[in-house]
Amino acid sequence: MNVVKNSDSRLEKSGASVAGRITVTSVIIAVWTGIFYLYYFLFEKASFSGGVPELIISGLICSMSAFGVLSYLVEKEFQRLKAAIMLILCLGADIGINWAIQGLQIAGSNSLLHCYAGINLTLLGIALFGGILLGGIIKKPSYLIPLAAAAGLADIWSVVFGVTNEIAQSRAAMNFLLFSFPVAGKGILPIIGVMDFVFAAMFLYLSSRFNIPVIRTRFIVAASFIISITVAVFGGFSVPVLPVMGALFVIGQYKYVKIVDPKEKRDAIYGILIITVALAVVTLMKY
Repeated sequence: MNVVKNSDSRLEKSGASVAGRITVTSVIIAVWTGIFYLYYFLFEKASFSGGVPELIISGLICSMSAFGVLSYLVEKEFQRLKAAIMLILCLGADIGINWAIQGLQIAGSNSLLHCYAGINLTLLGIALFGGILLGGIIKKPSYLIPLAAAAGLADIWSVVFGVTNEIAQSRAAMNFLLFSFPVAGKGILPIIGVMDFVFAAMFLYLSSRFNIPVIRTRFIVAASFIISITVAVFGGFSVPVLPVMGALFVIGQYKYVKIVDPKEKRDAIYGILIITVALAVVTLMKY
Protein backbone atom coordinates (compact mmCIF):
# COMPACT_ATOMS: atom_id res chain seq x y z
CA MET A 1 0.00 0.00 0.00
CA ASN A 2 2.84 2.36 0.88
CA VAL A 3 4.52 1.51 -2.43
CA VAL A 4 1.37 2.55 -4.32
CA LYS A 5 1.12 5.79 -2.36
CA ASN A 6 4.80 6.62 -2.95
CA SER A 7 4.36 5.88 -6.66
CA ASP A 8 1.30 8.12 -6.86
CA SER A 9 3.18 10.85 -5.00
CA ARG A 10 6.08 10.68 -7.47
CA LEU A 11 3.69 10.81 -10.42
CA GLU A 12 1.95 13.86 -8.96
CA LYS A 13 5.28 15.63 -8.42
CA SER A 14 6.42 14.71 -11.92
CA GLY A 15 3.15 15.97 -13.41
CA ALA A 16 3.39 19.20 -11.43
CA SER A 17 7.00 19.67 -12.56
CA VAL A 18 6.09 19.18 -16.22
CA ALA A 19 3.09 21.51 -15.93
CA GLY A 20 5.24 24.12 -14.23
CA ARG A 21 7.91 23.91 -16.91
CA ILE A 22 5.31 24.19 -19.68
CA THR A 23 3.86 27.28 -17.99
CA VAL A 24 7.26 28.93 -17.59
CA THR A 25 8.19 28.04 -21.18
CA SER A 26 4.95 29.56 -22.47
CA VAL A 27 5.58 32.75 -20.52
CA ILE A 28 9.18 33.03 -21.76
CA ILE A 29 8.16 32.51 -25.40
CA ALA A 30 5.30 35.01 -25.00
CA VAL A 31 7.71 37.60 -23.57
CA TRP A 32 10.21 36.90 -26.37
CA THR A 33 7.50 37.38 -29.01
CA GLY A 34 6.27 40.45 -27.17
CA ILE A 35 9.73 42.02 -27.46
CA PHE A 36 9.43 41.65 -31.24
CA TYR A 37 6.05 43.42 -31.36
CA LEU A 38 6.99 46.07 -28.80
CA TYR A 39 10.18 47.04 -30.62
CA TYR A 40 8.30 47.21 -33.92
CA PHE A 41 5.53 49.48 -32.65
CA LEU A 42 7.91 51.73 -30.68
CA PHE A 43 10.53 52.22 -33.37
CA GLU A 44 8.77 51.47 -36.67
CA LYS A 45 9.25 55.01 -37.94
CA ALA A 46 12.01 56.13 -35.59
CA SER A 47 15.72 56.31 -36.26
CA PHE A 48 18.70 56.85 -34.01
CA SER A 49 20.89 59.78 -34.93
CA GLY A 50 24.56 59.05 -34.34
CA GLY A 51 25.79 56.66 -31.67
CA VAL A 52 25.19 52.94 -32.06
CA PRO A 53 23.80 51.90 -35.48
CA GLU A 54 20.21 50.65 -35.50
CA LEU A 55 21.23 47.29 -36.99
CA ILE A 56 23.55 46.49 -34.07
CA ILE A 57 20.80 47.27 -31.56
CA SER A 58 18.30 45.07 -33.40
CA GLY A 59 20.87 42.34 -34.01
CA LEU A 60 21.88 42.16 -30.36
CA ILE A 61 18.30 42.20 -29.09
CA CYS A 62 17.31 39.51 -31.60
CA SER A 63 20.29 37.22 -30.97
CA MET A 64 20.52 37.64 -27.19
CA SER A 65 16.79 37.20 -26.60
CA ALA A 66 16.60 34.10 -28.84
CA PHE A 67 19.70 32.65 -27.21
CA GLY A 68 18.24 33.34 -23.77
CA VAL A 69 15.14 31.33 -24.65
CA LEU A 70 17.29 28.48 -26.01
CA SER A 71 19.37 28.48 -22.83
CA TYR A 72 16.26 27.75 -20.82
CA LEU A 73 14.71 25.22 -23.21
CA VAL A 74 17.71 22.97 -23.90
CA GLU A 75 17.56 19.77 -21.85
CA LYS A 76 20.06 16.90 -21.84
CA GLU A 77 17.26 14.39 -21.12
CA PHE A 78 15.21 15.34 -24.19
CA GLN A 79 14.27 12.24 -26.19
CA ARG A 80 15.72 12.27 -29.69
CA LEU A 81 12.63 10.72 -31.28
CA LYS A 82 10.48 13.46 -29.79
CA ALA A 83 13.04 16.05 -30.96
CA ALA A 84 12.95 14.61 -34.50
CA ILE A 85 9.14 14.78 -34.61
CA MET A 86 9.13 18.34 -33.31
CA LEU A 87 11.82 19.33 -35.82
CA ILE A 88 9.72 18.01 -38.71
CA LEU A 89 6.67 19.91 -37.42
CA CYS A 90 8.68 23.15 -37.09
CA LEU A 91 10.08 22.75 -40.61
CA GLY A 92 6.56 22.19 -41.96
CA ALA A 93 5.28 25.27 -40.12
CA ASP A 94 8.18 27.35 -41.45
CA ILE A 95 7.41 26.30 -45.02
CA GLY A 96 3.68 26.92 -44.55
CA ILE A 97 4.12 30.42 -43.12
CA ASN A 98 6.54 31.34 -45.89
CA TRP A 99 4.04 30.24 -48.51
CA ALA A 100 1.45 32.40 -46.74
CA ILE A 101 3.85 35.37 -46.83
CA GLN A 102 4.21 35.13 -50.60
CA GLY A 103 0.43 35.23 -51.01
CA LEU A 104 0.03 38.10 -48.56
CA GLN A 105 2.72 40.14 -50.34
CA ILE A 106 0.87 39.73 -53.62
CA ALA A 107 -2.41 40.78 -51.94
CA GLY A 108 -0.76 43.71 -50.16
CA SER A 109 -1.93 42.48 -46.74
CA ASN A 110 -0.90 44.07 -43.43
CA SER A 111 -0.58 40.65 -41.74
CA LEU A 112 3.08 40.22 -42.67
CA LEU A 113 4.17 41.36 -39.20
CA HIS A 114 2.46 38.36 -37.61
CA CYS A 115 3.94 36.04 -40.22
CA TYR A 116 7.48 37.17 -39.38
CA ALA A 117 6.77 36.64 -35.69
CA GLY A 118 5.51 33.15 -36.53
CA ILE A 119 8.59 32.37 -38.63
CA ASN A 120 10.83 33.36 -35.73
CA LEU A 121 8.97 30.87 -33.51
CA THR A 122 9.38 28.06 -36.04
CA LEU A 123 13.07 28.88 -36.49
CA LEU A 124 13.53 28.83 -32.73
CA GLY A 125 12.04 25.33 -32.70
CA ILE A 126 14.28 24.26 -35.60
CA ALA A 127 17.32 25.57 -33.72
CA LEU A 128 16.34 23.87 -30.46
CA PHE A 129 15.44 20.43 -31.81
CA GLY A 130 18.09 20.50 -34.55
CA GLY A 131 20.76 21.29 -31.96
CA ILE A 132 19.59 18.46 -29.70
CA LEU A 133 19.60 15.95 -32.58
CA LEU A 134 23.01 17.09 -33.80
CA GLY A 135 24.38 16.86 -30.27
CA GLY A 136 22.87 13.40 -29.91
CA ILE A 137 25.25 11.91 -32.46
CA ILE A 138 28.33 13.21 -30.61
CA LYS A 139 29.67 10.34 -28.49
CA LYS A 140 32.63 12.05 -26.82
CA PRO A 141 33.40 15.67 -25.92
CA SER A 142 36.68 15.47 -27.84
CA TYR A 143 34.65 15.17 -31.06
CA LEU A 144 33.67 18.82 -30.61
CA ILE A 145 37.06 20.13 -31.78
CA PRO A 146 36.89 18.65 -35.33
CA LEU A 147 33.15 19.40 -35.50
CA ALA A 148 33.70 23.06 -34.55
CA ALA A 149 36.56 23.32 -37.06
CA ALA A 150 34.52 21.72 -39.86
CA ALA A 151 31.45 23.89 -39.16
CA GLY A 152 33.63 27.02 -39.06
CA LEU A 153 35.31 26.20 -42.37
CA ALA A 154 31.97 25.45 -44.03
CA ASP A 155 30.48 28.70 -42.70
CA ILE A 156 33.44 30.76 -43.93
CA TRP A 157 33.22 29.11 -47.33
CA SER A 158 29.46 29.68 -47.47
CA VAL A 159 29.83 33.40 -46.70
CA VAL A 160 32.75 34.00 -49.07
CA PHE A 161 31.97 31.66 -51.96
CA GLY A 162 28.82 29.71 -51.29
CA VAL A 163 25.13 29.72 -50.67
CA THR A 164 25.03 32.64 -48.23
CA ASN A 165 25.62 35.12 -51.05
CA GLU A 166 22.94 33.46 -53.17
CA ILE A 167 20.43 33.40 -50.30
CA ALA A 168 21.10 37.09 -49.64
CA GLN A 169 19.82 37.89 -53.13
CA SER A 170 16.33 36.58 -52.31
CA ARG A 171 14.14 37.81 -49.46
CA ALA A 172 11.99 34.70 -49.83
CA ALA A 173 15.02 32.47 -49.28
CA MET A 174 16.15 34.56 -46.31
CA ASN A 175 12.72 34.21 -44.70
CA PHE A 176 13.17 30.42 -44.62
CA LEU A 177 16.54 30.51 -42.90
CA LEU A 178 17.03 33.80 -41.04
CA PHE A 179 15.48 35.29 -37.93
CA SER A 180 13.90 38.65 -38.76
CA PHE A 181 13.62 41.57 -36.38
CA PRO A 182 12.43 45.19 -36.56
CA VAL A 183 15.15 47.74 -37.33
CA ALA A 184 14.36 51.32 -36.35
CA GLY A 185 13.18 53.28 -39.38
CA LYS A 186 13.77 50.37 -41.79
CA GLY A 187 11.01 47.88 -41.09
CA ILE A 188 11.56 44.17 -40.46
CA LEU A 189 14.86 42.82 -41.77
CA PRO A 190 16.51 39.38 -41.75
CA ILE A 191 19.17 39.49 -39.05
CA ILE A 192 20.88 36.18 -38.30
CA GLY A 193 20.81 32.62 -39.62
CA VAL A 194 19.11 29.70 -37.93
CA MET A 195 22.20 27.46 -38.25
CA ASP A 196 24.07 29.72 -35.83
CA PHE A 197 21.40 28.97 -33.24
CA VAL A 198 21.39 25.25 -34.10
CA PHE A 199 25.06 25.11 -33.07
CA ALA A 200 24.39 27.34 -30.07
CA ALA A 201 21.75 24.85 -28.89
CA MET A 202 24.13 21.96 -29.62
CA PHE A 203 26.93 23.47 -27.52
CA LEU A 204 24.48 24.07 -24.65
CA TYR A 205 23.09 20.54 -24.93
CA LEU A 206 26.51 18.90 -24.99
CA SER A 207 27.83 21.07 -22.17
CA SER A 208 25.01 19.81 -19.98
CA ARG A 209 25.39 16.22 -21.19
CA PHE A 210 29.18 15.98 -20.74
CA ASN A 211 29.36 18.06 -17.54
CA ILE A 212 31.15 20.94 -19.28
CA PRO A 213 30.55 24.24 -17.40
CA VAL A 214 27.21 25.41 -18.83
CA ILE A 215 27.38 28.99 -17.56
CA ARG A 216 30.77 29.47 -19.24
CA THR A 217 29.31 28.04 -22.46
CA ARG A 218 26.47 30.56 -22.28
CA PHE A 219 28.92 33.44 -21.98
CA ILE A 220 31.05 32.04 -24.82
CA VAL A 221 28.12 31.66 -27.22
CA ALA A 222 26.70 35.06 -26.29
CA ALA A 223 30.12 36.66 -26.88
CA SER A 224 30.35 35.04 -30.32
CA PHE A 225 27.07 36.66 -31.40
CA ILE A 226 28.07 40.05 -29.99
CA ILE A 227 31.50 39.99 -31.66
CA SER A 228 30.22 38.81 -35.05
CA ILE A 229 27.30 41.26 -35.24
CA THR A 230 29.38 44.22 -34.07
CA VAL A 231 32.26 43.53 -36.47
CA ALA A 232 29.84 42.92 -39.36
CA VAL A 233 27.97 46.20 -38.88
CA PHE A 234 31.00 48.40 -38.26
CA GLY A 235 33.16 46.60 -40.82
CA GLY A 236 30.51 46.60 -43.52
CA PHE A 237 31.01 42.95 -44.48
CA SER A 238 29.49 39.60 -43.55
CA VAL A 239 31.07 37.86 -40.57
CA PRO A 240 30.26 34.16 -40.10
CA VAL A 241 29.30 33.36 -36.51
CA LEU A 242 30.25 29.67 -36.39
CA PRO A 243 34.05 30.12 -36.69
CA VAL A 244 33.96 32.65 -33.84
CA MET A 245 31.66 30.46 -31.76
CA GLY A 246 33.68 27.29 -32.38
CA ALA A 247 37.03 28.95 -31.67
CA LEU A 248 35.82 30.59 -28.46
CA PHE A 249 34.22 27.35 -27.29
CA VAL A 250 37.32 25.23 -27.91
CA ILE A 251 39.60 27.81 -26.27
CA GLY A 252 37.30 28.43 -23.33
CA GLN A 253 36.46 24.76 -22.70
CA TYR A 254 39.69 23.15 -23.91
CA LYS A 255 40.23 21.35 -20.61
CA TYR A 256 37.01 19.41 -21.20
CA VAL A 257 37.16 18.81 -24.97
CA LYS A 258 40.88 18.26 -25.65
CA ILE A 259 41.84 15.25 -27.74
CA VAL A 260 44.14 12.85 -25.87
CA ASP A 261 44.04 9.73 -28.02
CA PRO A 262 46.68 9.96 -30.84
CA LYS A 263 44.37 8.07 -33.23
CA GLU A 264 41.60 10.59 -32.61
CA LYS A 265 44.04 13.42 -33.31
CA ARG A 266 45.01 11.88 -36.64
CA ASP A 267 41.38 11.24 -37.57
CA ALA A 268 40.46 14.83 -36.66
CA ILE A 269 43.29 16.25 -38.79
CA TYR A 270 42.41 13.99 -41.74
CA GLY A 271 38.74 14.91 -41.48
CA ILE A 272 39.45 18.65 -41.45
CA LEU A 273 41.84 18.26 -44.41
CA ILE A 274 39.24 16.31 -46.38
CA ILE A 275 36.61 19.00 -45.77
CA THR A 276 39.08 21.74 -46.73
CA VAL A 277 40.01 19.96 -49.97
CA ALA A 278 36.35 19.27 -50.77
CA LEU A 279 35.42 22.93 -50.32
CA ALA A 280 38.40 24.00 -52.44
CA VAL A 281 37.37 21.59 -55.23
CA VAL A 282 33.76 22.81 -55.15
CA THR A 283 35.01 26.41 -55.33
CA LEU A 284 37.26 25.66 -58.33
CA MET A 285 34.41 23.86 -60.12
CA LYS A 286 32.11 26.81 -59.44
CA TYR A 287 34.50 29.38 -60.87
